Amino acid sequence: MKSKVKPNIMKTIGNYAGARRHLITLGRILAAVSALMGLVPFYLLWKIIRIAVNGEDLMQIEKLGWLAVSITVTALLVYIAALLCTHMAAFRVQANLIITDEEWEPICVGNFGGKRCQNCEQTAVCVYAQI
Repeated sequence: MKSKVKPNIMKTIGNYAGARRHLITLGRILAAVSALMGLVPFYLLWKIIRIAVNGEDLMQIEKLGWLAVSITVTALLVYIAALLCTHMAAFRVQANLIITDEEWEPICVGNFGGKRCQNCEQTAVCVYAQI
């Protein structure tokens, strides 16, 4: 029995992305950095509450508050950059996807509306699947 080796999906997508394949990795890294930056304001909020409860240097609360806001805005901007990178790569993948007869084959899945299939000459709906 031959065992089929599944192709690496990310490698296949990277091939379709062409020169923009590195934007996928960059977008993933930026998204992770943004997620980690999003945790910092919660730590700063905990410090603000601790300072307020203990009655320590109350002037530090304002500084920590503005720091939390600025880190939140920066995390949002980093996330937007991640989205831009991944979307630029995705649009290139979409533009480079070409369905060829050698790779894709129509498969009839049933009668859903009474239209005739051009491939099998029956009343069926066909979808394309990779073989």
